[in-house]
Amino acid sequence: METLDLSRRGVLLNDEQLGPYPLEKLKRVERLTVDIVEDSPRVDEKEMAFAKCRLGGFGDVLKKRMEDFTVRVPIGASYYHFQKYLNDYPENEVAPEKAPLPEDTRIVTRHIKKMAYFTGAEMVGVCEVPRDVYYATKVDGTPVERVYRYAVVFLVRTQLPTIAASHGDEWLDDTVAYQAYQRLACMSNTLADYIRRLGWPARSDAFNNYVTIMPRLVALAGLGEFSRLGIVVNPFMGAAFKAAAVLTDLPLVPDGPIDFGLQNYCSVCKICAEQCPMHAISTGEQEEYRGYMLWRTDEDRKSVV
Repeated sequence: METLDLSRRGVLLNDEQLGPYPLEKLKRVERLTVDIVEDSPRVDEKEMAFAKCRLGGFGDVLKKRMEDFTVRVPIGASYYHFQKYLNDYPENEVAPEKAPLPEDTRIVTRHIKKMAYFTGAEMVGVCEVPRDVYYATKVDGTPVERVYRYAVVFLVRTQLPTIAASHGDEWLDDTVAYQAYQRLACMSNTLADYIRRLGWPARSDAFNNYVTIMPRLVALAGLGEFSRLGIVVNPFMGAAFKAAAVLTDLPLVPDGPIDFGLQNYCSVCKICAEQCPMHAISTGEQEEYRGYMLWRTDEDRKSVV
């Protein structure tokens, strides 16, 4: 079988911009711009915010809110349930023979990124996946045993309708989020299936079936930095995005984290903390949290909503 010629288009051989945002021009650094405690223990998915809400960890009011989350608006529920069907089968059979890809992993990496953009992604990055980024167990207690070496991480923007929702159009709020998650489910499952057809194992890692802590993947793939707000902020989209990934063992070239000055900015700005109605956002210094030095949010204050 003849080697696939992925280099006929020059864009796969150079550093030309692949997508709508100039990620290739961002400052890359060797490590995340927050300090990391090495060899941190893996956490259970039930310790994450949405899972804790569903399990009543933040009180009965938020638990009931989560139970109604997907049914308050019929169109939002439609997006939610359709993406859930897509994510019920994140792993399928791998082609018995590997496709004869180019030996230059840079070409393969840019090809996979180009495919991610082709599926509809607005921003794409690649990283290696540290073991402690995988959950130890899912919400139902199922161990997460299969780990992959690389992640292709992609974002879609949710800005304008979400901002409109915060000004009275409540029906849009959940709907826009689930619309984005549905788009990401289509993208991640399509790209994962494509990689499996090339003969390499791959798994869709998307909403309702994550096996990784997605904000960490976003930062590791060079698509944002951790902020005082407690979430990852992107230099072009801010915090108005949703994310998914494809986990794979296909050899790829990681992009590396970025540094666009957010740590210095957040250390002096503090507007989000001062304006938070629940005073749940820290005004102090960073502290260790699950292996990372971050500005921690006060989850106990969230529980009284």
